Amino acid sequence: MAPAAARLRAVFAPQASASQIRELLGSLGARIVDGPSSDGAYVIELKPGDPKTLAETLNAARARSGILQSLDLAAP
Repeated sequence: MAPAAARLRAVFAPQASASQIRELLGSLGARIVDGPSSDGAYVIELKPGDPKTLAETLNAARARSGILQSLDLAAP
């Protein structure tokens, strides 16, 4: 059975440009699947991968504070 795609809740920084957000999503292999919510959060879906690679990807994305305010697992 193939691994499921990871769904994350992302809040982008107010100063992030559309091109920065597109570049970040592309680097993650992600796409927006829902949002924005009333608090400005989007649900993004990442390509399936192993948990170690996912953790490394999320840590690298979280380090980009100029683009992301927060990035967490989305509620199922």
